[in-house]
Amino acid sequence: MFLAGAICIARGGKFLDRFDCEKTGVLIVDEENHLRIVQDRLFRMGATEDLPIYFLSQKDFNVENKKLTKDIIDFCDEKDIGAIFFDSLVRINSADENNASEMSRVMGRLKAFCRANKTVIVTHHERKAGIFKSSAQNRLRGSSDILAAVDSHIAVSKDNEDKNKLKIE
Repeated sequence: MFLAGAICIARGGKFLDRFDCEKTGVLIVDEENHLRIVQDRLFRMGATEDLPIYFLSQKDFNVENKKLTKDIIDFCDEKDIGAIFFDSLVRINSADENNASEMSRVMGRLKAFCRANKTVIVTHHERKAGIFKSSAQNRLRGSSDILAAVDSHIAVSKDNEDKNKLKIE
């Protein structure tokens, strides 16, 4: 889902045929997947090589490293990148995601990108589904400080009745 968002932002257009995206360069910081996998997925989704999408894949990026953060901001400024996707939150920090004060520091470090006028999109995992249905906010893993720090939270899951459909909350 986040790759579809990256394509919409790089092209300019509507995300999910509903949300206008201002055209800008995109940086994908992916610490979960190999670069070839991410690029293959993008091209299967219709991305073309001329799109201003850049990658930092499996380079042990840690948002708590101020020098790396500054280097990425400088790179984004140089390449006219306005949106940064991080996949995933657990892979770009070394904090205990259940500890509010530790996660507050991590989320504060992500704000450095916002202060540099970059849009930040972070993937984060949900808890395993229980027998009771709960809201997307309650399914979010880790400290409630994670949810408190974001401007928007979008949960994506498979529809329970039709596994070929996505449910977006």
